Amino acid sequence: MDLDDEKKNGFCSVDDCIGLNCKRLVLVELKDVVLSKTQRKTPTVVHRHFAISRIRSFYSRKIKFLQQTLHDKLSQIIDEFPKMEEMHPFYSDLMNILYDKDHYKIALGQINISRHLIDGTLILCGFPNVGKSSLMNKLTRADVEVQPYAFTTKALYVGHFDYKFLRWQVIDTPGILDQPLAERNIIEMQAVTALAHLRAAVLFIMDISETCDYLIKEQICLFESIRPLFANKAVFVGLNKVDILSRSELSSDKIDLIRKLEQDSIQIFELSTVTQQGIVELRNKACDTLLAQRVENKLRSKKLDSEGGVLSRIFVAYPTPRDDKVRVPFIPETVFKKRQSVSEGRKFERSAEMRKLEREIELEMEDEYTLDLKKHYLLKNENEKYDIIPEIWEGHNIADFVCADIKEKLEKIREEEEVRIKSGLAIIFILIDRFVINGFVNHPFSRYYDLDLEDDDDETRQLLENAKRIREKEDLLKMESQGKKKIEKPRLSRRIARKRERTTSRLEKEFQDLGVEVEVKRMKLFNEEQGRRGSVKKVHVGQSPVLSASRPPSRDVRGIPDPVMREKTKRIARKAQKPSQREARKGEATNEDVFLKNARKNELKKNGTKKDRKNDINDLLSRLESARFRLINEKLYTSTSEQAKILFQNDPHAFEIYHRGYNNQVGIIIRLNKNNNTTLINKNNTTLMKKWPYQPINDIIHSLKAENDKNIVIVDMGCGDAKIAAALKDHATVYSFDLVAANDRVTECDMAKVPLESESSDVVVFCLSLMGRNLIDFILEANRILKIGGCLKITEITSRFINIKSFIFALRNLGFHLISKKTRSDGYFLVFNFVKMKSKVKKRVNGLKLKPFYRMSLVELGWRQFTFFEKNIVRDPKNPDEKFSGLKNLKASCCVQGNDFAVFGENSGAVLKLTSKLEECFWMAHKRSLSDIALAGNIFATVGEDEEGINSLVKLWNLERIEKEIPFCVRVIRICSLLGFGRCPRACSIALHSSLQHIAVGFIDSSLIYCNGNVLKERSGKWLNVVNEVSSGVKNEITGIALAWLPIHNSCILYCMTVTNVKSYVINKTVINEINHDAKGCQRNCWSFNEMQNSLTIGSPDMVYFYNAEDSVGESSIGGKGKCYALGRCNDKIQLISYDSYVILLTKQPNATPSADDLFTWAISIYDIDCQCVAFSCAVPPTSWVFRLDSVITILGQDGTLAFLTEKPLGVKLDILFKKNYFDLAVGLAKRSAFHYEYLPDIHRRYGDYLYKSGDFENSIKQYGETIGSLEPSYVIKKFLDGSLIKELSLYLEVLHAKGKASSHHSTILINCYIRMSNKEKIEKFIDQNFSCDVDVVVHILRSAGFIDAACRICEKNDMLDKLLNIYIEEKKDYISIMEYLEKYGKLLAEKCPDETLKFISKIATTNVYFDANRLIKMFIGNVEYCSQFVEIALKIDKNNSKLRNILLELRLRQKLHNENIIFITYFFFYFHGQFSYGTMNDEELVSLIGEQKLDEALQICQMFDFKPGIVDIYTKQKRFDELIEFYLERGNIKEIIELCETKRIELTKSIHPLVVLEILSKSENICVGHVQNYIIKWLKEQNDLGKFCNLCYVYAPTLSPDYRGKDKFYTELQLLTKSLPKNDMVMIGGECAHRL
Repeated sequence: MDLDDEKKNGFCSVDDCIGLNCKRLVLVELKDVVLSKTQRKTPTVVHRHFAISRIRSFYSRKIKFLQQTLHDKLSQIIDEFPKMEEMHPFYSDLMNILYDKDHYKIALGQINISRHLIDGTLILCGFPNVGKSSLMNKLTRADVEVQPYAFTTKALYVGHFDYKFLRWQVIDTPGILDQPLAERNIIEMQAVTALAHLRAAVLFIMDISETCDYLIKEQICLFESIRPLFANKAVFVGLNKVDILSRSELSSDKIDLIRKLEQDSIQIFELSTVTQQGIVELRNKACDTLLAQRVENKLRSKKLDSEGGVLSRIFVAYPTPRDDKVRVPFIPETVFKKRQSVSEGRKFERSAEMRKLEREIELEMEDEYTLDLKKHYLLKNENEKYDIIPEIWEGHNIADFVCADIKEKLEKIREEEEVRIKSGLAIIFILIDRFVINGFVNHPFSRYYDLDLEDDDDETRQLLENAKRIREKEDLLKMESQGKKKIEKPRLSRRIARKRERTTSRLEKEFQDLGVEVEVKRMKLFNEEQGRRGSVKKVHVGQSPVLSASRPPSRDVRGIPDPVMREKTKRIARKAQKPSQREARKGEATNEDVFLKNARKNELKKNGTKKDRKNDINDLLSRLESARFRLINEKLYTSTSEQAKILFQNDPHAFEIYHRGYNNQVGIIIRLNKNNNTTLINKNNTTLMKKWPYQPINDIIHSLKAENDKNIVIVDMGCGDAKIAAALKDHATVYSFDLVAANDRVTECDMAKVPLESESSDVVVFCLSLMGRNLIDFILEANRILKIGGCLKITEITSRFINIKSFIFALRNLGFHLISKKTRSDGYFLVFNFVKMKSKVKKRVNGLKLKPFYRMSLVELGWRQFTFFEKNIVRDPKNPDEKFSGLKNLKASCCVQGNDFAVFGENSGAVLKLTSKLEECFWMAHKRSLSDIALAGNIFATVGEDEEGINSLVKLWNLERIEKEIPFCVRVIRICSLLGFGRCPRACSIALHSSLQHIAVGFIDSSLIYCNGNVLKERSGKWLNVVNEVSSGVKNEITGIALAWLPIHNSCILYCMTVTNVKSYVINKTVINEINHDAKGCQRNCWSFNEMQNSLTIGSPDMVYFYNAEDSVGESSIGGKGKCYALGRCNDKIQLISYDSYVILLTKQPNATPSADDLFTWAISIYDIDCQCVAFSCAVPPTSWVFRLDSVITILGQDGTLAFLTEKPLGVKLDILFKKNYFDLAVGLAKRSAFHYEYLPDIHRRYGDYLYKSGDFENSIKQYGETIGSLEPSYVIKKFLDGSLIKELSLYLEVLHAKGKASSHHSTILINCYIRMSNKEKIEKFIDQNFSCDVDVVVHILRSAGFIDAACRICEKNDMLDKLLNIYIEEKKDYISIMEYLEKYGKLLAEKCPDETLKFISKIATTNVYFDANRLIKMFIGNVEYCSQFVEIALKIDKNNSKLRNILLELRLRQKLHNENIIFITYFFFYFHGQFSYGTMNDEELVSLIGEQKLDEALQICQMFDFKPGIVDIYTKQKRFDELIEFYLERGNIKEIIELCETKRIELTKSIHPLVVLEILSKSENICVGHVQNYIIKWLKEQNDLGKFCNLCYVYAPTLSPDYRGKDKFYTELQLLTKSLPKNDMVMIGGECAHRL
């Protein structure tokens, strides 16, 4: 099972289980186990008096034991290895079926390989949802789940990738929140644990667009909080999602925060997992940093530092040249023969005498081959090649303590031993050997000293007897010890029970006893180990002399072990942060984005508003400053350093302009001076430009820091703002020199005369500062101040070198030897490291020349490159096996293309026409020379000379009319006479318009003439001198002219190109307007004109410019400005062709290492301007011409061969872009095609799928919107049904509705999306547009979400009255609106559904406090029954409503009127079940309907229907007894009158006015006035007294006090009464008086 599969299935390695609390298993190699066991079992104690043979025997015993132990271990591994043959047949067959036996064995054998997979590790960390998992999927082959919500990743995921032939792993950690450690959960702790324990590079990912819901400030705070976990780790910060919001578009505060990280030497990369921007750069930088750290750690190890280490044993020999001659490398003849055999397809046969290569032996022996490197060892003794000498002493390497001259010291020991033997010590061995020979004892020395000596003396015999007793005593003690061990408990070993004094002093003493001198610094590690103390938990009683390989060393290998050094490091870090913190407190400057500025200009232009005058001035000043920078830069390249110094002294402001311009190209943030107001800057006086892909100064600083020597002296020549001095101020002594002192760290001087003593510096740096004509003076000055062996570092742009080999050779002659040469940024920079070898050098050398550099090519800045064309060699039509070489002798100087042919012109005057079928037509157009040609349809124009001394001729040829096998010459024009008398310059250019109405000719002295008329007829037009050399004063040869006719403006645009400038002339009859363009001229054949589009393309040395003739005339004239791209900037342009959106450039550049035959490298590049990509680029052999033949790009080589560049079909190009996920380019390519409607839907679908998987849902929905009509909408809707993607789904549905492809189901989903987003404006817009949808569902959703008004509107639009009224009652409780609605539509409802309407009103009446029945009663006008029921319902709510009572009374009386025989009125009672019951209503019930108010209205109703009980009741209630009596009299109801009088007693109750009494009595025959005389007199008297009293009150009332007036209630009534009385006398006149006295 593969490691990736194990991780997917839930298995994990030890490193992956860092979140678990388990013991880490330490891997121990077999060699460590065997060596450790050998050291324990065969201890070696060497004394100084031991013979060398004895020491050799000790180590021989170690080797034998090592061999046996290794054999046993390997045999055990082989025996215990799983064998398929010994398994049960079931498991064996099952394993074979599921996995295959062979794969199983191979997998088991490669288990140990997984240990190396964790060597290189990259850890991704950051806030949740910042794009870590997406970056993981882009970097590795892993497929981690990516979702738009946080904490999708809840565990550690591991992915792998290959880089530089190594396997690397990337760990995706869960998101970390900025909170205390104690509050972090298990998911976050996994990430913290990985950062704390794994030795890896940390990639901290930030979301620059803040779409992860965390601000940039919060993300930086998280970085600072977990920064202690990054100790001793390489840290990189990735600004992700720059495709949404780039770094330059951030606000100033956010840019300042990010800039602080850069000031802490943290590298920041801009990333985008959608466009894959910066991902490869970040990966490569992190891996290279880890590799560099690994190498640096190896170099710092004690093995390399020790005397006799690896580095001290290596000697690099540099050959010394015997002379200055440059010799070509020698290649053996055999190599050429072998190469020729391979090219011809033959097998190369080696000579029998030649020694076989190791590779050949391996191929012959196959599996039996064993690589044996020891046989090539060059040793004095051949037998020692295969000797294995262990170098371990008590767990450490002997090589760490033994010096390099150990062999010499051993020889001295051997000599000392021989001297001792000779001096008398040999007698002992003689005696011993004598007794050995006689058989008395078996002494070990007998093996080495075998002498035949006598042993019969007494002294020798006594000595042997004593030795025998000693040996017997020793054997006895051993036996006693063994017996005790068997009966007693085991005891601790001596080395544990007794503390061994294993100190450095003891080690030094033992080595000194052996004659080995050990320096104190070599014991550094052991001194540190001895100084350590045991921990509290585990006190070490004693340590084993052998360091076990199964446990790590006790010393701390992480971080900085020395506490003093650790504190010093912290102090240095704090000190280094002070300047950045000081700058941060001042406030960092903000950046004004160039793109935002252009967008603002375009918006102003679009809206027709005037631009701000200040912006115009700033723009102008910015352009002027750029132009001045280019001028200063050119002067620095073309002048000496002394002249440049004078230039800056005379104009101090010039250096500031140059420095800003340089940083503008490099991409450094510039802080301008406060007093400088001559450039376009923002509010905080800062600007930010595009960066170079690589900053060489940073690499130099890093390499100098690695020296770690504070005594080193560094000289920075041409330092600028002294970055090296600022970065190494605490690490070394740095002197910075430049022409102008930009700050206090820079010394102003000429770099050819530096104020330093000779041989006083260790390093001299030239970083992009080799400018000027006296480069040799700079190098000589560097040689003077450098010490012997000092280092010279040079970094320059590759394109500046004419010949790198010559440059290196020149520096060698100046005393420097090349140590290393490296390329950086894909070959854009060259980095040299030289060492000074000698001081006396030559003063003049050749080859030390560099070309000027101005700006980088746009292609080098990142245009994507493809292979959209196929290169095919043209075969000879007659012999297909051979290349076509029919144009071998052609020396073309100019060329024009027709429909299916091309015409070439030679300087000799010959013309060649080549058809698409490779048919040739050759003729001599001019006898002496041919300058230029032009083509208009089938009319071919040439300009040249026929005879020397005769002026130039223009000939017009008809290519369709062939006479005598050559085209017919239509007209010959002598043009020099047209310039004026006495002038005869040579014509060099011609232009002919396709209409044959315009022709122009240019001359070598910049003169230019133009003719408007039929060019085929003689004297058809008048020639016009457009440019006259006499008046202009310019004598540049014209390299090309072009004609454009604008019929709208009735003007002709004449373009004129020279090597220095480009101009256009607007010719309207005889009026000429000159326009200077911003192109810096071009060479001949480096321009192209498209007459169909009236567009001109200019290939200047530094840029490619694009102009349109329409921009030169009219109100839209832009004054000669055109679009430009830096294409082919670093190379020499030979030819340019432009058609459609392609620009074809043929370039060449000198070879860095030129051979004798090939001095230049030729290349052809095809650029797609619309898509901004390189469609094709390749190196080609030396090329004569590039032209189009029948719409095919054709390359004509100098050897006469032809090659076609055929454009690949659109489908193939799209497949290439799909594989690289370049869908934006695919869309651009498809739109240009005539069959775009077939490809675009699929492209947009693929693009949408890619963006969807990348998490860019907003842009993906835009792509899906382009597929409407071809892609089923359900395909997209299913993808975005997630709750977090509602916004994107709504955008797609809106586009679907806008294109008229939506159904009612889609509309329902859309309104549902609006509701879930709570977007009221969208909901209102949706309702206004009247989309068809499921209205019931929509209303239900709206009501559930609380959008009541919207629900009401949609109900009203769809005539859902029941739903609408239901919402008004149950949701809004807006009864007033219901009233208005019923008032408006109630009449219709009552007619259509009266019962339901009445029931609904009843429901409203029972729940509405503000029920207004007066407004709703209009509904039932005309329907007496329902109207009366409505009024009864209203009366239940408002019983005191007199108006309703009167209405109901009227209705009931009408019903009574219609029922003549039976009078009853139906009365409804409302029950809880919603039903009504009916009953009769009598007069009393009708009378009960009469209220206490509005009795006059009720009286009129009763009188109208002659309802007597009601009239009587109303008169009674109003106490209008006189009218009641009158009513009775009219009816003749005398009995009721008497009852009334008896009941009321008129005089007492005053129910009838006395005058009425008189009137009544006047009509009676029996009663006269005399009977009531006393009653009348009494009433008149009362009336008289009352009048007097009222008059008095009216007079004296104002005199009453306020208190009395406020307390006396009577006063108020009295005042009202007095005011109501008339102040004048009332006159009453009666018509007749019938009273009888």
